[in-house]
Amino acid sequence: MDFNLTILGSGSAVPNQNRNSTAQILETHDKSFLIDCADGTQLQFMRYGAHTSRISHIFISHLHGDHFFGLVPLLTTMGMKNHNKDVHIHSHPDLEQLLKPLLDYFCHDMSFHIYFEPFNPLESSLIYEDRSITVHTIPLVHSLPTAGFLFKEKAFENPNSYAYCSDTRYTERILPIIDGVKCLYHETTYGSEMEDKAKARLHSTTTDAAKIAEQAHAGKLIIGHFSKRYDDTAPLLQEARAIFPNTYTAYDGMKERW
Repeated sequence: MDFNLTILGSGSAVPNQNRNSTAQILETHDKSFLIDCADGTQLQFMRYGAHTSRISHIFISHLHGDHFFGLVPLLTTMGMKNHNKDVHIHSHPDLEQLLKPLLDYFCHDMSFHIYFEPFNPLESSLIYEDRSITVHTIPLVHSLPTAGFLFKEKAFENPNSYAYCSDTRYTERILPIIDGVKCLYHETTYGSEMEDKAKARLHSTTTDAAKIAEQAHAGKLIIGHFSKRYDDTAPLLQEARAIFPNTYTAYDGMKERW
């Protein structure tokens, strides 16, 4: 079955006028999964015609603010809209400690329950499973404990799959986990001219992402999480395609199906 991806935010920690910080929706098998939730994500839902009504599982890669600061406003709005599905938040264990006081204060009388589902970002493990889909964590290398997510169909000869890798420096340790993935999203905060800064800040360049896609035998690569310094991402796309031709640049509102 098809996977449908909507990019709600394609920028890095500091947004600009054209790119919000990170959030994505993956839809498949009549389910919608929210991946990361930057500040302003609920506005991006409205801007790009996405719906919160089917959201019951949210996956947070790590605890830098540009990946989870939008959670409380989004959940509050869902409560005001009488959202009727319980919400499970998969994250580093510390997220519950950070958010519970706010949720207890603002969201205590909502129409749904919020459950925190902690995982260890330092190891690959199964964190979600239903009749159709599994989700495994992908240990990444960043300044805080960080995990990507591998969404994969079950019980198919040629299962569809999606790997989300943000934020991380270049690491080949993830290759066995994502080998053969149909679509890979890999952070590309910097162009190759910023390689030293990328290494120092534990982020990736265009060539890093393209090399990972090539070695993982990915079907396609989407690069994103761009630094605000890049108003034009065409040079970044050109650099990545020189190594991995089937590369695309993420942009806010982008919809991709495979």
